[in-house]
Amino acid sequence: MTTGTIDDASCAMAASKTCSPTSAISSQANGRSMRRAASTASATANIRFRLTNTRARDLAGSAELPGMSCSGMTMNATENTNASSERAKAMTWAKRISLYYPPAWRAGLKERDMARLKAAPPRGLIKTPAAFTFEQSHHRYEVDAPLDASIEHWWSVSWKVPPGRSHAQSSLPHPSIHVVWEGDDVRVVGVVTGRFTRVLEGESRAFAAKFRPGAFRDVLGAPLSTLTDRIIPFGEVVGARRAKAYRDRLARAPDDHHRVRIATDFFGELVPPPGADAGLLRELVDAATVDRSVTSVEALRERAGMHLRELQRWFKDAVGISPKWMIQRYRLHDALLALERGEGTMAALATQLGYADQAHFARDFRSLVGVPPSKYVVR
Repeated sequence: MTTGTIDDASCAMAASKTCSPTSAISSQANGRSMRRAASTASATANIRFRLTNTRARDLAGSAELPGMSCSGMTMNATENTNASSERAKAMTWAKRISLYYPPAWRAGLKERDMARLKAAPPRGLIKTPAAFTFEQSHHRYEVDAPLDASIEHWWSVSWKVPPGRSHAQSSLPHPSIHVVWEGDDVRVVGVVTGRFTRVLEGESRAFAAKFRPGAFRDVLGAPLSTLTDRIIPFGEVVGARRAKAYRDRLARAPDDHHRVRIATDFFGELVPPPGADAGLLRELVDAATVDRSVTSVEALRERAGMHLRELQRWFKDAVGISPKWMIQRYRLHDALLALERGEGTMAALATQLGYADQAHFARDFRSLVGVPPSKYVVR
């Protein structure tokens, strides 16, 4: 199975998310007594569950546990059929619960080492409803300072598709490099200039570092344009032995909390401090990301205080793409969000995004998304 970046929006899988009713389990015991109760259980139930913040604290007694957003994980929970009626009553079905607490707190990690969910919503996701339901999850995690100057976030995805079925998920990738672990491979995924599509089949899991635009340049030691629209083994960048050691540690990790710690330690030693131009580059990328008025290269050139050719050469070397491509990509991200929210008319949206006319906008949108704007909003 080819490893690629499913994140970037930040994960195309999340579009077809289908979650079953969940069970919230509370206990008055602490973690130690829970394990003792589990060891004496006489039956095992496969329970799909999430826990609210309050219920999670109940599980750990007075412990404060950081949360993880769940998109449909399935866990094995042990149920004692001879438990007291009080415990039986505590098991309830929840219609809508948003926090899931994995057992990492019982596996040697302290609270300060727990992964922190990223609050910002994803961008660039192409919503493609699935024709069937399947188990999947997607999480994005914050990066600790000072590494957060180079890595935007960690992401983790998993899926379990029924035998003989498959589902294609797509996104419009950001101008970022991803280092992705999946199965036996760790690969470096360059900037994808077109639409990225991943066909989900079987059962798998991936964990990755999403680098900020330009931040992987000093790690690679070569222009990032050499990675554009390419996927290479991580061993070609850091050496086969080092890449294998990283892969093996991630494969043995019991959960995302530990994977985030492993990745933080690994890339903390690997990634050099940001260069002198990193601040300006981040400022330009942020402007193109959030400011809809930035619709031309000239607007970026004025902010950068550079000649046009100088700006273009810099972006090709440090980011791997042109500034024009970056602006267009982020404006199409805005278009996806606007269409999903039903904001304004097509003509007004085309004007806001810097297009000369609605027809030009429709052509660009269809060439990348796969459907015209008018069909995307009703799918």
